Formats: sequence, C-alpha cells, structure tokens
Amino acid sequence: MLLKGKVALVTGSAKGIGNWTAQALAKAGADIVINYKTSQKEAVRLSKSIQKMGRKTLVIKADVTKPNEVTNLFKQAEKRFGKVDILVNNVGNFIIKSVYHTSYSEWNDIIETNLTSVFLCSKAALPGMRKRKWGRIINMTAATVDKQAAAPKVAHYTAAKTGVLILTKSLAAEEVRNGITVNSVGPGIVDTGIMTQTEKKELLRLCPLGRFARPEEIARVILFLASPESDYITGANIPVGGGWGI
Repeated sequence: MLLKGKVALVTGSAKGIGNWTAQALAKAGADIVINYKTSQKEAVRLSKSIQKMGRKTLVIKADVTKPNEVTNLFKQAEKRFGKVDILVNNVGNFIIKSVYHTSYSEWNDIIETNLTSVFLCSKAALPGMRKRKWGRIINMTAATVDKQAAAPKVAHYTAAKTGVLILTKSLAAEEVRNGITVNSVGPGIVDTGIMTQTEKKELLRLCPLGRFARPEEIARVILFLASPESDYITGANIPVGGGWGI
C-alpha cells in the first residue's frame, strides 16, 4: 500500500470531495483524521466505513477558521496517532453573488473558510512535519485560478482561491528543504449534491466536457500528490477542470 503507516488529516471530510478523499487515502493504507463542523452523522458514517477497511480513524469536530479549534484539532490528532503526515486542506464554501450584492459578512466567510483555514491548518501541521523531515500539504484552488480568469458573481471565491495558489507556492518554497511538499489541486465545477437546480443550470455552460466533475475524480489526484509517486513535485497546481479555462 502506497500510504501504509501514514496518517492523513482531511478538513471538511464528512461530505463531498473530502469524503471521497478520506476514502481514497484510507484505501491506500493511511489512517484518517476526519474533521467536520456540522455534519456529525456523515462523519461517523465515514469513520465506520474506513474502519471496515482495517484503517484507524479519529473523528473531530472543529471550525478550522478558528485558531483555538485548529490547535485542538492537531493536538487531538497527535495524541491519538503521534503525528500528521498528510494534510489535505479541503474545507471550503461557495456562493454565486455579484460584488454589488455580496455583504461584508458573506465576503469574510468566503475568505476565512477558503483561505484563512489553509494558513491556520498548514501552520499547525508544520512543526511535526519539520521534526520528521517529511510531510505532504495539499490545498484546493480552482481550475482556472492560474489563468487569472474572471467570471461574474464569483469574485469572492476567485479572490480566496487565488490567495490559496500563492500561499501554496510560497509555502512550498519555504519548506522544500524540510522534506515537505506543498501542492494544490484545482477542481472545476464539482457535483457534490449541494447546488440548486438554478445554480447547476448557470454553471453547466462553463464546462467544456458538458458535465460536472465527480468528487472521486478530484480525490484520485489528491491521492497522487499524497503518495511517493509525487515525491519530486512541489509548488504545483494541477487543474482538474474538464477543459475549463483552456
């Protein structure tokens, strides 16, 4: 198994891409720290599923935009497993609103959830990874983020994900000599079951392949970046957008 003996922490792993990612990493041999904020039932269900694979799990409720909760998340993970080898900064949120109609509260929520959480969790993971001279940090951007492409009604989300891209590259440069690789995956529009029919209709026209991405398609790329097969890759952003942004 590619990840036998490794411990992976996936933020926002109760549903969607995070859920599929946790399963993929577990199938590859990793023990999993499952993080959720409100979806307790789904997190527990995922934990039981992973345990049936023979992997160990830990389920922790934490709002990863809050420094004290992030500190506790990693404290509990390290108490249970002794380490966190792989961090997947998956948690995120998304709304479709023009700048004109976006409130400060909505703007702040998008930035904190998609960008600040990456800073907080990465910072918490670094001491242990530096000590062991090995680590994998995998962040989530967007398929078109490195093209500097713009679209109406998603300025808040695009701003946050562009920040994640630069944070990824900067952190990769800082940690490259510490045995830590930092990369990002740029999903296109993913059908995670949370979009309304109106949102689906509006967004489907942006997909050159004529369909949304499936969560498991994103999870497979994350697994690659977490595995020894990507040892020589750091500071990269891999778009998984089905042609979006070409």
